[in-house]
Amino acid sequence: MKIPFGDFTPMHSEIRQEMLTMFEDVYDKGWFIGGEPCERFEEHFAAYVGTRHCVACGNGLDGLHMMLVAAGVGPGDEVIVPAQTYIATALAVTYAGATPVYVDIEPHYYGLDPNKLEAAITEKTKAIIMVHLYGQVGHWAEVAAIAEKRGLMLFEDAAQCHGALYRGKKAGSLGLASEFSFYPGKNLGALGDSGAVCTNDPVLADKIRAYGNYGSRKKYIHEFKGVNSRMDTVQAALLDVKLKYLDKWLADRERIASRYLAEITNPTVKLPERNPEGTHAWHIFALLVEERDALAAHLDEKGVGHQCHYPVAMHLHEAYRDLGYQKGDFPVAEQNAAQELSLPMFYGMTDEQVQYVIVNEAGASVYSASKLATEEFPKFDVGQRSATSIARRLQDPLAELVKIDPQSIGVGQYQHDMNQKKLGEALGGVVEDCVNKVGVDLNTASAPLLSYISGISGTLAKNIVAYREENGKFENRKELLKVPKLGPKAFEQCAGFMRIQGGTNPLDGTSVHPEAFGRSIFSARPFILFGGIK
Repeated sequence: MKIPFGDFTPMHSEIRQEMLTMFEDVYDKGWFIGGEPCERFEEHFAAYVGTRHCVACGNGLDGLHMMLVAAGVGPGDEVIVPAQTYIATALAVTYAGATPVYVDIEPHYYGLDPNKLEAAITEKTKAIIMVHLYGQVGHWAEVAAIAEKRGLMLFEDAAQCHGALYRGKKAGSLGLASEFSFYPGKNLGALGDSGAVCTNDPVLADKIRAYGNYGSRKKYIHEFKGVNSRMDTVQAALLDVKLKYLDKWLADRERIASRYLAEITNPTVKLPERNPEGTHAWHIFALLVEERDALAAHLDEKGVGHQCHYPVAMHLHEAYRDLGYQKGDFPVAEQNAAQELSLPMFYGMTDEQVQYVIVNEAGASVYSASKLATEEFPKFDVGQRSATSIARRLQDPLAELVKIDPQSIGVGQYQHDMNQKKLGEALGGVVEDCVNKVGVDLNTASAPLLSYISGISGTLAKNIVAYREENGKFENRKELLKVPKLGPKAFEQCAGFMRIQGGTNPLDGTSVHPEAFGRSIFSARPFILFGGIK
């Protein structure tokens, strides 16, 4: 299986016709810079973010640059930025004529560290840019309190944070002004470069708009030296279509992130942390891994896309060597740059794709050399057996993991130091609980897993698997009576624990015993309905 790092196909296929209709409307009207579609998107996006004004522009960098200039940042000023972010944050300061001053990030949410902020403030400091890295707001309240105390303007770089909340307010509505990027890979992405600045300040919004229009509020009348940074009409129209679906797409990213957080258990991997004061937009699902290159190579081998955001801390870029910073000045940022690796994250990522990314391979090599593996796959070499075990885990994890000695499963760092008998008993109890409460899939369960079911001996379990391999999937549970040596008594005991999804009778996917079909569920005997675990 190949899993791309990102894939626009699920998103765009759902809204294809709506996007084409909007494109045709713009095409037919023949207005391709600004105009009514741009004004409409600005209005809608401002309402979404929770600000009074939105000024669309050419890209995120332009947005950062223009809001600084419009706010009066210029030569001789210093602007504090995080030591780990995309370079556009610092470039915007440079383009405004000011000097970026770096402050380390904190190790939990990767925003500016408020504990290190005041030490960087000088008499030249004019503003702070808080970057909402990877998709959530960091310690905003603490940074805002320092900015207010020191009389500094506070801006948001919200390029990766579309739709995230902080204390009930949307990212982008917290500071004096905020910048958004609509680069195609963003949570709300255009089909090219685009950006916007949001603010509640009407004077600032007006100046930003004029600055991005060559310094002109009225055609051919130029009040100051501006730039050309206006949103294409096509991009505005398409973004307005997409905006209606953004919350739906964010909910799907949350689904994926929740599974990653719950099911990635490798102790060498540091998972991202959620700020309890807000929500995460999950633009990027960022791991920290000491052996990043090794993990990247492993993911490449397995066909799993990945990226690094960002491999060089800001102060170590050659472009900013002139500022005089040295390696070791910002240790958290440097660690982040050296260890960060991002997993696939996109709307429409299937459960199967997510499972493939996070499947636990622990114990596969142990299984491949076991007697059981040899019996199951006598013609396979150990590599093929290991690969088959991993593939089967995608289909039915429990069915494969029960084949592996408890100390080899990888349930924790210290499983080898535990009493192995007690460990085996504890994990065996977990399996029994799963079988008792959830049941097993009759068409994917392995013989070792089937043997946990009441009435099913090791021999009967092997017979069930052999029958399935010879005759194909079970279509209903009564077909079990065709399995050699599985008689009515064993059927009565075991059938309530077995499930068939997509069979001829929907009730075969439930705990209702086949012998109870056609009768009131409440009149059925408890042991028939629910069985009894060994």
